[in-house]
Amino acid sequence: MRSHNTKIDNNLKKLYNAFLENDKLSISDICTLLSCNRQSAYNYIKRLNNAKCSLNKITEKKTVYYTISNTTENNELNYLPVTYNIIRKERILHALEQSPVSKENFRNIFCLSSDCESDDSSKITLDIGKSQFYALIKELISFGDVVIENDIYYPTGNNIPISINLKADDLDELYYNLSTLSPSNPYHEEINSLLDKISKLTGYSNDLNETNNYLTYDKKAFSLEKCDSLFKKISQCDYDKFAVKLNTCNKTFKNSKFNFLTGMVVFSVENESLYLVGENIDDNNKRIYIDVDDILSIENTSIPNNIFHSDIYKDIFNSMFTISAEAPVPVKVRFDNKFNIYKKIQRLHILRKNSKIEPKNISKSDKYFYYTDTVSGLDDFASFIMTYGKSASIISPPELKEIVDASVRQTLSRYEELENE
Repeated sequence: MRSHNTKIDNNLKKLYNAFLENDKLSISDICTLLSCNRQSAYNYIKRLNNAKCSLNKITEKKTVYYTISNTTENNELNYLPVTYNIIRKERILHALEQSPVSKENFRNIFCLSSDCESDDSSKITLDIGKSQFYALIKELISFGDVVIENDIYYPTGNNIPISINLKADDLDELYYNLSTLSPSNPYHEEINSLLDKISKLTGYSNDLNETNNYLTYDKKAFSLEKCDSLFKKISQCDYDKFAVKLNTCNKTFKNSKFNFLTGMVVFSVENESLYLVGENIDDNNKRIYIDVDDILSIENTSIPNNIFHSDIYKDIFNSMFTISAEAPVPVKVRFDNKFNIYKKIQRLHILRKNSKIEPKNISKSDKYFYYTDTVSGLDDFASFIMTYGKSASIISPPELKEIVDASVRQTLSRYEELENE
């Protein structure tokens, strides 16, 4: 341990002198200088700050640089010594930063001096026994660095800041997911601030949409001007109070005229289109959706509209996978717990009001997990499921299995036709 501390001390002085000799240093520069990884470079920067060296961060051409303030306080490096237990606590907290761990399993991810007879690369090595290990955890809890909720340990970052390692792809994904959140979110101001910081690292333009009346689903809404123009087309009528007479022309140039009851007006961000979801009175009140782009003319009628924003249509809206007028159907799918499938489905779960994932706290030992939902629009949901190939197995309903089977058979028949040509 002494030699390790001496190495840290020497590297800190080496880094400090490098800052004095250079205007600025990037993380890559520090890694090269000290022959260390990026996480160690960030740790050295943190130690310099703790030693009262005032470091500033600047961004030039998408690269972050650190500079040291030119003050008399920085003429000598005031190194704050680290005790053995602080280092041990930091290793314990680092394990929790990767993922919260149950109280029962936490002990098993460490290799302690009292029970380690051989090297185990999958475990974190600590040079202490059981009693001292549990004493350190007790101290972390008493100082507020760790909390226990439902028998699961979580780091708080109260005294020892939580360090999060992000690859470039992770940063892109974080920016994308945050940018799709609605401005109506109660943490919009904080999210926008975080987006601004990420945009400086990635070079993206932070233009989080300020329209409060629309929720976006898995796609960034850069502009909703088209939605406004489409609304003007239908706003001349009281579609929420009365049925309307529509004259439409679909994509195959087929004209139709019919009386229509509006149940819900939905803007699809994915399609960048506005839709009327409701019932065709002239076709036995068949439930359909109309692309407002296809409406040639719209007129008021005297027929009362009793279905606008009714519970049935609210349920359909909350269950839509994409735009659909179908009745919601319960679905259940089993996914393999491999690659980053769980992470992807978890993001879908956050966006879907009626969805569930079981088990809630998945571990590496779990081979599968289950996703349940109530879906309106099985065809689109089937297309989504098929992107996971053999890693997804449909449990229910039977009609969802039939859609997938039919699609697979159709694809195979096309290949057979090509082979026979």
